[in-house]
Amino acid sequence: MDLNEKTRDTLFELGARINAVYPLVAVLCDMDAAPQWLEDFAEQLDGSQAEAVFEALPELTRFAEAAVYPSASDVADALIFARRTGYLRHAQWCIREYIDQDTYYGGWGYCRLAWFYAETVEAGIDQLVSAASKAHEMCRTKAGAA
Repeated sequence: MDLNEKTRDTLFELGARINAVYPLVAVLCDMDAAPQWLEDFAEQLDGSQAEAVFEALPELTRFAEAAVYPSASDVADALIFARRTGYLRHAQWCIREYIDQDTYYGGWGYCRLAWFYAETVEAGIDQLVSAASKAHEMCRTKAGAA
C-alpha cells in the first residue's frame, strides 16, 4: 500500500499510524486454525471502537451484547458464513493531553488502538483520520472547558 504525501502528512499531524492490514481471505484459507491477528481482533472487539466494526460488519453484531469476548473461531465462522471479503486494518493514534486549545503533549507510549474494516486495501484511511480527529477534538474541548 503506497500512501500519497498528503495522506502521510495527515497521519503524521494526527499522530496516527496503521499497524497492519489483514486480508479476510486469510480466514477462509485455513478454517481449522484462526490466525493470531484474528484472535487479537476478537479480544479487542469491545468499547467505542467496536461500533464502527459492527456497523461495517453486521454479521458480528451478535457479539456486541456478549458477556464474554467471542472466540477467534466464532468470529471466523461469522465472517466465513457471511462470505465476507475485504480487509481489517489495525491502527492507533497518540492520546493527546491538551494544556489549552493550542498546546498539547502526547506520544507513542499512550495510544488508542482501533480496528477498521474496508473493502479494498486502499480504502479505510479516512476512517482512521476521522476517528483520530474526533478523539483529539474531544480532548481539546475538555481542555477548553477546564
